[in-house]
Amino acid sequence: MKSTVALIVIFLVGLVTFEDAFSQGRKRSYSQSKKSRKHASKSRQMSRFNGGRASGIGADEKYLSIGVAVNALNYFGDLAPKSNIVSTELSFTRPGFGVFVDKRFSSRFHGRASLSWGRLQGDDISADPNDELGGKRYIRNLHFRNDIKELALSASFDLWGERTFVTSVKPYIFLGLGVFHHNPKALGAPGTEQAGQWIDLKPLGTEGQFSPHVNVKTYSNFQFSLPFGIGLRYKINRQILLGFEIGYRWLFFDYIDDVSGEYVDPGVFDSEIARKMADRSQEEVGAVTGEKRIISLTPSAYTSIIDEQTYTLLPGYGSPYNIRGNPKDNDIYIITGIHLYYVLGQQRFGQAKFR
Repeated sequence: MKSTVALIVIFLVGLVTFEDAFSQGRKRSYSQSKKSRKHASKSRQMSRFNGGRASGIGADEKYLSIGVAVNALNYFGDLAPKSNIVSTELSFTRPGFGVFVDKRFSSRFHGRASLSWGRLQGDDISADPNDELGGKRYIRNLHFRNDIKELALSASFDLWGERTFVTSVKPYIFLGLGVFHHNPKALGAPGTEQAGQWIDLKPLGTEGQFSPHVNVKTYSNFQFSLPFGIGLRYKINRQILLGFEIGYRWLFFDYIDDVSGEYVDPGVFDSEIARKMADRSQEEVGAVTGEKRIISLTPSAYTSIIDEQTYTLLPGYGSPYNIRGNPKDNDIYIITGIHLYYVLGQQRFGQAKFR
């Protein structure tokens, strides 16, 4: 992961360095011809005052825009098919939408405030049962969905300036801070009153969060994120811009899927629904897909040290100290979006004459 981030940073720095060198070369070229500079200045003035109708955005012009976004959300975490950060099940891509306000502060810097909603989904049924790690996830058989409501503030930096070979297309990088509300859910386990219904997972304490016998704290429904990524803006005309953006949300917790640590003794749960939702490895079909599951392990008896009851569990699942998730790596989600901007306050009448 660290090497991937380093390569991305090096690549982006290289782009900026190249663009700056290109711009400096063009500036030197302009300085060699006073006539060319005057002509360029006159052209810019004409672009701003063309019979009272605007036809272009000036190099240093500041403006405000509002917009809407149509997004696609993907999740990476403990319920991804593989442990690789780019491993995500595309069939679980879910839609989202958002609104935003964007302020251009200079020729390269923008600030943006955005409000968005989208859904994340993951399911162990997507793991490869023939793979060593995938097989363990496949047998674990957990799943979730989570509706994300996010408020984010971010700053972006255009990689190309105004005086480059392409002025209507602007690639950029961005970084920000977000706060979001989430609430992981799963379909009720067979044999319970909530079977087939989407129910909240946090109140169940599936990893023993509410038991005095387990030292695991519950998580908050409100969390912070670090949005960062790359994007592209295309100027259709003076007031309409079209954008495309891919942004990661680096999270500071590991329970967006309600999975992080170890299984706990089934005797710690005070309800049957919590016990069944914590360990779903023995279910015969995938809860979401209805796909028939092939289970290669034979159940065995386990006597709880908490309530002294005997439970039937699969070896390696459902009992204390067996791995349920990986607390060393926090979850991540990715938003890919198409943005439509409407630029406000771009009519410049000033000295324009009307007839």
